Amino acid sequence: MVMVMTMISVIHRCELIALGNGTACRETESYLSDLIQSGWFYPLDVKFTIVNEQGTSIYSCSPVAQKEFPGTDPNVISASNYILY
Repeated sequence: MVMVMTMISVIHRCELIALGNGTACRETESYLSDLIQSGWFYPLDVKFTIVNEQGTSIYSCSPVAQKEFPGTDPNVISASNYILY
């Protein structure tokens, strides 16, 4: 998983990761901090921020979301919702 995340970050030059504040947020924050400090994302200067995910699950399954993202898995809609807000 780490190699995939690193590869995607480098290919797309992603230097900011949005981490949802839900279940296992603190454990993921610690893991991500360790990866960043150990240089896994080199040559990028990757940082992360914790975002409020309240309401994203409800929205991602709503008729409005299905109309905006036809045929898209609700999990993908939920993840992309962080980018929109």
